[in-house]
Amino acid sequence: MAQFDRLAPRVANSTAFGSVATNASATLGAFCAPVACEVVGARVVNSSGAAITSGTTTGSAVTITVYKSASNASSKIASFNGSGTTVATNTSQAMTLTTTTSLKRLAAGDVVLVEYLAGVANNASNANAYVSLEYVVGYEDGSTPSAGTGPA
Repeated sequence: MAQFDRLAPRVANSTAFGSVATNASATLGAFCAPVACEVVGARVVNSSGAAITSGTTTGSAVTITVYKSASNASSKIASFNGSGTTVATNTSQAMTLTTTTSLKRLAAGDVVLVEYLAGVANNASNANAYVSLEYVVGYEDGSTPSAGTGPA
């Protein structure tokens, strides 16, 4: 089924977040790429007791970001800013993927991190929310990963 991986990508889920205090953040390891692969989708899954939303102004809402290997702006794979958007209990919301192909492509051993940033108006406990990542083995455009990307 390798030629149809994009139709049924593999899924890796991050650990569930604990309760993150107002104006605080938490960063978790989502998964370690088993082989060269490409992230093709990301979703915030809310299995907490409260909706994920906290305001309508930038900086006051929950922001969830997926990073490649380091939590900084230059390694952002996907993001969700809850400002004005609600993810109700027991639902999911697609995250916005980067358009930078090299950030979505992972080598074997790359670690994907997920950061939950609770803004100044975040008063809900979103414990048990998590991020679900969809990826395909190899690269979506069919290019072949270099020989150095397999397991050691």
